[in-house]
Amino acid sequence: MWLMPGARNRERRLERLFTAYLARVYLPLGHSYTADPVMGGAVWAPPGRWPVGISGELGILPAAIRAYGRWMPRLMRSGAIDERHHPKRPPHWYLALLGVDPAVEGRGLGSALIQPVLEVCDRDGTPAYLETLDPRARAFYERHGFSAIGEHSYPGSELRIFRMWREPRLARP
Repeated sequence: MWLMPGARNRERRLERLFTAYLARVYLPLGHSYTADPVMGGAVWAPPGRWPVGISGELGILPAAIRAYGRWMPRLMRSGAIDERHHPKRPPHWYLALLGVDPAVEGRGLGSALIQPVLEVCDRDGTPAYLETLDPRARAFYERHGFSAIGEHSYPGSELRIFRMWREPRLARP
């Protein structure tokens, strides 16, 4: 809502944008998970693959312009702010997107969608990072070992973006 205030067809615009992000940025990274039937999805960037670089950004630029139109400068500012706060080191997995159909929330689907990469993190000794806008989601992520490491906001917005970090859990013998 903040990125496109008063936009007509917001849902359709965002659907096109997320389709472009998935096709051109995230799916090539090879760590996208869905439930069958598709009632949710998790998209991860492995260590060293975020940010996506200029080629990834250029790949979605036409879709971003179509989706955001006159609000494109707002998107660019928010992206720059997010990038400034994203940890640079140590190498980590980045949970870029997690979504579950509201009709099945609370049934463990979100946990199942993030579990494969969390297991890799624990096995390989690699941390994980994410951002969330939803205070309720913080509790969900905390149950999976994430801790809040800070928060930021966008100028002129009351949105709070919570940054969360997860150290790998040691495997028990």
